[in-house]
Amino acid sequence: MSSTLNSTASPKPITHFGPDFPFAFDDWISHPSGLGTLPSSQHGEEVAIVGAGMAGMVAAYELMKLGLKPVIYEASKMGGRLRSQRFEGTQGVVAELGGMRFPVSSTAFHHYLEQSGLQSKPFPNPLSPATPSTVVDLEGWTTYAKTIADLPPLYREVASAWEEALEEGADFAALQTALRARDVKKLKAIWDELVPKWDDRTFYGYLATSKAFSKRGFRHLEVFGQVGFGTGGSRAVIRISCATSCGDSSASSTRKYSVAPGYGGASATVPRNARPAVVGFTNSWLSQTSATTLPSR
Repeated sequence: MSSTLNSTASPKPITHFGPDFPFAFDDWISHPSGLGTLPSSQHGEEVAIVGAGMAGMVAAYELMKLGLKPVIYEASKMGGRLRSQRFEGTQGVVAELGGMRFPVSSTAFHHYLEQSGLQSKPFPNPLSPATPSTVVDLEGWTTYAKTIADLPPLYREVASAWEEALEEGADFAALQTALRARDVKKLKAIWDELVPKWDDRTFYGYLATSKAFSKRGFRHLEVFGQVGFGTGGSRAVIRISCATSCGDSSASSTRKYSVAPGYGGASATVPRNARPAVVGFTNSWLSQTSATTLPSR
């Protein structure tokens, strides 16, 4: 199995395999031999699982495959943080009280989605093919757009500045190449240079001192914080460590999201072939973005 886990012959999509967890967990859980084996004398033994959320249900599923008898204890409803709620008096209107979009980079999650056979459809992220139109309102300045080409030059310049800043200070393309190839040695070499350089500096400091934003002016930096990148505005996280942000961005920039409306049960929150999407106006992100949602039950 080691050859399966360590092979870098064929590059893979960017996943949660990264600097903090350089282990091909998705390869392990999908291996034909399973997670492991138990002596036949232990088959049928009961194992207590506390909580019927996603983790509890997956644990029960895998334990049953090993021949054990999981017993799940749940104080409330099945589903944990995944909960769909219908609006009374409406036809098919569902509110998601928990998770609604699931990134394709979460390959372990999608492995279990495949087991359920649920159908999915694109999630309507801003400017994605699944969204007829997008309205951006910034301090009373309203922009209507169907594609990124419809956005004002200012927004496109901000998107370009973000891409340039990532490459300038984080060797971003090389980092993503190492992630795709699951090249642990290369990944560690890049990350070992980035951590001492950026771990004690804030994300805001990283952006403000970058050539990409410095040459464009404060207005571009301000719009970046308000309109956002990835899944939304950056102001809420702009004071976090830059190394933390770069680590998240390395996986997030090619994430796609799926949403699972109407699936409250833990075993039913596993959409099939989810093709999630990233919200934002960064050119490279949007060009790789699509999304999926599950039909309401």
